[in-house]
Amino acid sequence: MRNGEYVAYDSAGFLLKLVPTEPVVSIPGYLSSRSRQGQLAEVLRLYLSRVSIEPILTETRSLDDLLSIHVSRFGYTE
Repeated sequence: MRNGEYVAYDSAGFLLKLVPTEPVVSIPGYLSSRSRQGQLAEVLRLYLSRVSIEPILTETRSLDDLLSIHVSRFGYTE
C-alpha cells in the first residue's frame, strides 16, 4: 500500500484516495474529479479472467456487467 501498488475505485469509476492507517486503510476522498470507467472495466476484466473458471468476454462486458459478475461471485468486497 505504501509503495503505490494498490488503487481503489468507487463503482462509478472514480479513483479513491488511499491512506495507510494501521491496521487498515482509510479512504478520505477522491484523487480525481473525472471518472475512469474504462480503466476500472479493464482492471476488472483482467482480475475476473484470472480468478474465474468461465471466460470473460472482453468486448461485450460493460462496467455494470463486470461489477455485477464480481459481486455475484465474490460479494461486495474481495
